[in-house]
Amino acid sequence: MAITITPRVTAATAISTGSMEITGSSGLTIDPSGGSDDSKILFQLQNADHFTLGVDQSVTNDPLTLVRGTDLAANKVWSVADNADTFLIHSTSTFSGDITVTQSGASQIEVVSTGNDAYLILNSDTDEGQDSEVIFESGGTARGRIEYNHHATANSQLMSFFTADNAVETLKLQGNLATFATAVDLGSNTLTSTGSMQIRTIDYSDGDNAMTINDTGTVTFPQTVSIGDGGGSPATNIGLLVDHNSTSAYPRLLNVGNGASAIVVNSGGNVELLQVYPASTVVNASVTAAHVYTASFYEPRIDVSATSAVVTTAATVYIEGAATEATSNYALWVDSGVSRFDDSIHATTIDFTDGDLAMTIADGGDVSFAEDIHFADGKYFYMGNDDDLRMNHSGANAAMKNFTGAMYFQYDDSGTSRRAISYDQSGNVWLYHTGDSVVLKTISGGVEIVGSLEVATIDYTDGDLAMTIADGGGVTFAGTASALTHPAAVVDIKPSFTGASGSSTGIQLHPTFTAKNSDVHFGTHIKYTYNESGETQPSARAVWLEDSAVTGTVTSMVGLWIDSFNSGDSGSGTSLYIEGGGTYALHVDSGVTRIDGAMTTYGDINVRGTTPSIILGDGDDEDTFIVFDADHDFYMGSGNTENAFNFGSGITMGSEMIWQAGVNTFYFVASSGVYVKNDVNFYWGTGADYKMEYESANARWVMWTNDTNGAGGNEDIIRIEDGQKSIDANTTWDENIFDIYDDAMLLASSISPTADAYDFGKGVFKRGKEALIEAGVLKRYKDDGWVGYNDQRMAALLAGGIYQTRWMVDEMKEKISELENKVKALGG
Repeated sequence: MAITITPRVTAATAISTGSMEITGSSGLTIDPSGGSDDSKILFQLQNADHFTLGVDQSVTNDPLTLVRGTDLAANKVWSVADNADTFLIHSTSTFSGDITVTQSGASQIEVVSTGNDAYLILNSDTDEGQDSEVIFESGGTARGRIEYNHHATANSQLMSFFTADNAVETLKLQGNLATFATAVDLGSNTLTSTGSMQIRTIDYSDGDNAMTINDTGTVTFPQTVSIGDGGGSPATNIGLLVDHNSTSAYPRLLNVGNGASAIVVNSGGNVELLQVYPASTVVNASVTAAHVYTASFYEPRIDVSATSAVVTTAATVYIEGAATEATSNYALWVDSGVSRFDDSIHATTIDFTDGDLAMTIADGGDVSFAEDIHFADGKYFYMGNDDDLRMNHSGANAAMKNFTGAMYFQYDDSGTSRRAISYDQSGNVWLYHTGDSVVLKTISGGVEIVGSLEVATIDYTDGDLAMTIADGGGVTFAGTASALTHPAAVVDIKPSFTGASGSSTGIQLHPTFTAKNSDVHFGTHIKYTYNESGETQPSARAVWLEDSAVTGTVTSMVGLWIDSFNSGDSGSGTSLYIEGGGTYALHVDSGVTRIDGAMTTYGDINVRGTTPSIILGDGDDEDTFIVFDADHDFYMGSGNTENAFNFGSGITMGSEMIWQAGVNTFYFVASSGVYVKNDVNFYWGTGADYKMEYESANARWVMWTNDTNGAGGNEDIIRIEDGQKSIDANTTWDENIFDIYDDAMLLASSISPTADAYDFGKGVFKRGKEALIEAGVLKRYKDDGWVGYNDQRMAALLAGGIYQTRWMVDEMKEKISELENKVKALGG
């Protein structure tokens, strides 16, 4: 192979044919005759390809260039810049062996594109297990690496970041999932994720645990959880505080369902949108619990002092109405146990559990009973403000007692002229005809009949028929007997009806009052009196409605029917008024209490029993909710001795739980995850110090701090835009902070085990981690000694090192140039 040197060559010795040997100290000089001529060495191959090594004079400061062909300006392969220590590769090149860049100072490899993208590609075998790695070594020892594991499928391929001498897999990326194997300290930055985030704990900046997630997905809040912007601080015994300030038209502290999304039931069983189901309520020894409630509701405490403020209707608990789609529909269902109402009950009808109407209450207050009214033995039916009229049945005896004034049985309410029977407190009894004519009265030892006596039969005391009086006046005495239903009854009235149409009334009391009085009118006054000093009566009933005796079929039976009770022009009234007294004002011993209309109570509602429940709805697709019409803090939860307070869907406690609250702990346990809607802030800290939010308008997830400058300034600290797989962290670049250090020596003393300790001046020598802490790259927290890493300050330190190295290279270049000029001046 010949070497052609153009246009001329000068050498210190001769050139032989077929080869060229250059000896001497001056070397080989290729000096073009003209200023624009290229200096080059042409390697002419046997085929059509040529390679030329030379200097392209058509470009100012052109580097030493190797090209394919003979034209130095085209098809460049590589070049060495004349004005920089830079080796440039101009075309795709393949290296069959390893590439090692070694020098005494800092070494670097740059991939630069002046007009397009720049790539550094690691291309391994496509077979599974052929990994691509970027390895970081110190003194020949591997300290960390970035590894890409080429598995067969894309979703199973892994990219891992290893630290601590390659012993710890700090970060693993697989598909759209990023896993941190060690604790992540965000400092004042934001961690953004567009997909699922799998973490074990979330702590406050001082290390206090805020939230823990276990292997099954259960979320534990070891501290009190507060939801809302009301500003209230929960007490230490409150698991969940819902506190919200709202000026909207329909403010709600807690809303179960939104009235738009349907609840779909795919299997049989109960459907309960809101269930309060304590596992147990334990009262410890020597502890007195004044009241224990599964749920308590307090009156709204409405403030209408503002100008023009008007409240039309208010209620502590509001139920819109009963469902209509089920076989049995109720607005409120008390499945068992005593229902206690310490004040009035407003209702339209009261039905039996199978829907049979029991009692109807009209707008004016009149009460109608569809069937019989039953009072157990020893229980009274009271009338009057002072319970003056009482009715009861005790054992085999029944009594109606009036303790004040006279008692009248009238056939209308037009006044005393409509009296039928009356008696007074002295025991006198009168029987009237047409309201004002006495036809019978009691006297000492018997009765006095004023006028004639019309009677069909007269019997003996044991029931044997004694006398029969016919229509024409004939009297027949016989001996047929008939037993009384209640031998102890003072009066036994047993009418018999055979009519097939119309209504039949066994006893009708229909008094009529024609004049007002200063006290009260009693339509019927029943009073029970027990006058046996020193004796105990086990049971007493002022009014007793005995169980009906039915042989055939009665379509609808009501024990006590109270028709609509209306006070006329005033348009108001109470069909059934129970003033109180005794243990309960109303005692329903068993069965379902049905109220078809609205119910208002001005006292507490206690749901007791082994498994107390409040059920809303009847299982159909309908709106069921509880409205808390209140203007004060409201708490929902269990007492501080319960195991947990659960909220979920299903028909049994613990099934399909959505969240659970325990003592100072709150868990999200929904199997489908916890979703935070667009533009909804998730705050940390009592002063909303930090928040996370997905900004739908900007299509990005952000983490934000409320104090960036110590004076309440707020700013995003982490952002991740949609489609982005990296984290953008906010930065405050500190300028000129490492100019005082010899950055390369400082890094060497902090990393190299053989480097000398760095001299910080004033007798301070430090090495390893302590050197970086002294420089501010690492930060040791005083409270627990924890050491954190500041990426910005490390970047500034590295940048300072590069700057210092460049300055030294430039300085050395100038000195070399000076030396070259001096050599040339000496004729070299």
